[in-house]
Amino acid sequence: MSPQQHLWELDDDHVGRYGESLFAPLIHNSFDVIAVMAESGRILYVTPSVERVMGYRQDEVLDKGVLELTHPKSGEVVAAHLEMIRGKPGAVTTYELEERRKDGSPIWLEVTLTNLLDDPLVSGVVANFQDISERKNAEAELRRSEERFRSLVMNSSDIIAVISEDGDVMYVSPSVERVLGYSPAEFAGGLATSYLVEQDLPAATQAWTEVLSEP
Repeated sequence: MSPQQHLWELDDDHVGRYGESLFAPLIHNSFDVIAVMAESGRILYVTPSVERVMGYRQDEVLDKGVLELTHPKSGEVVAAHLEMIRGKPGAVTTYELEERRKDGSPIWLEVTLTNLLDDPLVSGVVANFQDISERKNAEAELRRSEERFRSLVMNSSDIIAVISEDGDVMYVSPSVERVLGYSPAEFAGGLATSYLVEQDLPAATQAWTEVLSEP
């Protein structure tokens, strides 16, 4: 292999030397998109998985500038990270961004850029694009669930409290002021038992002990 021949441009003979049985399936069946770009951002090579992940054929992507294929709202992020590794051989940067597939549907990507411009076998910036939509959607759903729960707690007519194992009030809902007359700030931080009348302490202590005995 000549010093100027790139790994992503290997002819059949050279691919055979490096194990076609290994590299071909990895490239063609990868769930990630791997691209090699010039320093300017022009795409020199992209794996076939770009069609499965982004909806573009390889020939629709090659020789395009990466910013041409980037959603306008993400352009500044991409440009900033390209600039971050420019002139720094071996530099790596990773970031997340929401993009659009060819059909306009949203997709979240985790992008890792590696500056291999000084590597004679690559002579480019290697970009790895991983589809993280499922994770981001799960995170968004978790946030929505937490917001719904918070809203329910904040607006509940009952008092909802979180109490430590030692009996300290760690959190109490705003309804404590309407029901008992204490502000949440006054109530939180004290011992829960200190707000009970004396005759209720034995029953409350027994209930508390039973609850703590079994997760």
